Formats: sequence, structure tokens, C-alpha cells
Amino acid sequence: MTKVKTENVEATESIQDENVEEKKVFKAKAKQYIKYGGKHIKVDEDFEVKECDLEELRKYAEIEEGE
Repeated sequence: MTKVKTENVEATESIQDENVEEKKVFKAKAKQYIKYGGKHIKVDEDFEVKECDLEELRKYAEIEEGE
């Protein structure tokens, strides 16, 4: 039983690692004071934005999309 649980945990970790690699991250600079990802970001402070949040954060930050 323990061996099966260990294999399942390893499989889950490997899937999570793959998901992290697939998400794109973009550099951004805040236009105003915002809270993103549980952090308080000041005006002109650089931070990283996940691809899924791009549309919403365009209102509040300048986002570098070039790769």
C-alpha cells in the first residue's frame, strides 16, 4: 500500500511540474498601486504577470509581451 501511495505522489508532482512549465509569464511595470498575487506592488515597480491575468492587468500595468 505504501509503495502505491509513493508512486501516486511522484506522478502528481511530475504533472504539477509540467503545468508550471507551460504557463507563460510576462514582465510588467505597475501604472498604479495594485495588489497582485498576494503582494502589494507600488507605482513603477516591476513584477511578473501570468498569461491568464494579462487582459485584466493591462488596465493597471504596462506589460512587455515580446519574447
